[in-house]
Amino acid sequence: MDRFRGKLAGQLSGGNKRKLCLGRAIIGGSKIIILDEPTSGMDPVSRRHIWEIIKQLKSEGKTLILTTQFLDEAEELSDRVAVLMKGNIFAVGSVDYINKNFGVGYHLILSSKYFLLRKSLFCRNNKPFTLQEIQHFTNIVKRHIPSAERIEQSSEENIEYLLSFEEQGKFSSMFQELENHPEIKVNKLVN
Repeated sequence: MDRFRGKLAGQLSGGNKRKLCLGRAIIGGSKIIILDEPTSGMDPVSRRHIWEIIKQLKSEGKTLILTTQFLDEAEELSDRVAVLMKGNIFAVGSVDYINKNFGVGYHLILSSKYFLLRKSLFCRNNKPFTLQEIQHFTNIVKRHIPSAERIEQSSEENIEYLLSFEEQGKFSSMFQELENHPEIKVNKLVN
C-alpha cells in the first residue's frame, strides 16, 4: 500500500480499498474483528496475502467474523460456517459438514497465470493454455480421479474440474503429478 500513500481512499481500486479497511480494523487492536468480503476484487496473490494476515490474527487469539461468497476462502479461514439463503441461516457447521451435506464437490482450477497447489501459489508465464495442454492436464486429472468432470469454459486461461468429495484420498497423488510435471515451469511465490 506504500505506493498509494498520496491517494485518497476514494481513488483506490476495490481490492486496495479492502486492504485499507483491513489495515484500519487491525490498527484498532480489537479482540473481535468483523470483515465483509475482505478479498473481493483482489488478484490471487493479494488474496493469499490477506489470508495469511487473517490466519495470523486468529493465531493471536482474535475472533474474526467474515462474510464471503467463496467456499475455498471459508474452508481455508473458518472453524465454523453459516450459510445464508434469502437472508436466513440455512445451515451451520464445520466446513466438512457443509460440504458433505450441501456441496457438489471440489473445484480444481488450473489457471494459465497461477497454479494453486498444496496451499502454495505458483506463477506460469501468463500464456493461455493450448488445446494440447488442456487435453494433457485433463488426462492427468482423469488418470487419478476418473469421475472428475471438466467444466467447459469459453476462456483458454483456466481449466476447471469438478471433483467429488468421495475421491479426496486420491487428490494427493494427483497434486504430486501436476506439481512435478516437467512441462510446468513454475516459480514459487508463496509458501
